[in-house]
Amino acid sequence: VQKALDEGVALLSEDVRGDRNLPLSATMVSLNLRSFLCVPLIGWEGKRLGVIQLDSLRQGSTFKADDLEMLAAISLQVAVVLQNAAYHVQRIREERLRQEVLLARDIQSRFLPDDFSLVGPSSELYARCLAAREVSGDLYDFFRLPDGRVLFFIGDVSGKSMPASLFMIAVRTLARHLGPTATGPADFLWRLNNALAADNPTHLYVTLLCGIYDDRDGSVRLARGGHPN
Repeated sequence: VQKALDEGVALLSEDVRGDRNLPLSATMVSLNLRSFLCVPLIGWEGKRLGVIQLDSLRQGSTFKADDLEMLAAISLQVAVVLQNAAYHVQRIREERLRQEVLLARDIQSRFLPDDFSLVGPSSELYARCLAAREVSGDLYDFFRLPDGRVLFFIGDVSGKSMPASLFMIAVRTLARHLGPTATGPADFLWRLNNALAADNPTHLYVTLLCGIYDDRDGSVRLARGGHPN
């Protein structure tokens, strides 16, 4: 079997016990093998898929060259069927994963606010996030504080794809929790940093630019943590 796999050759032994080219193993003796055929299953680009082996245990009943040719012909068809089946399973798995990623993108997008009328008629606010892949670690958020001011931030989580998107949701959730009790944007970033660092086995991080806007006088206070202006 190993020789057929390694070398991609079909093997025939008409007489196992009298075959000088065949090392007689304990397994062959215990099975009382008389004759065997062993043909590799070779798929696309020479990929080894396995072998088909036929054994004869009856004395006087041996395989011949014609039997080997027939089994080799059958093995070609079997290899095609097996590889097509494996390819089909892979396509189904990829499609299922694609649907899950699209669902994750939809869920992630719902965490980003889309009501830009929050700041009132005196100012304009707009944001949009377009992920380079299906999901990403880019984020923004804005919400009113208890005193009426608006806290807003934009950020970018290290890394890409699903891990970054999950960390982005954690950042947004903590920001919503910590924002109302912060005394200013710098205090907000300090609190958020401590909360993220306290339990972060993934070692991901996020850069943030945070601001607090007061629509009563139009003032904005800004602070940033590793995020360019």
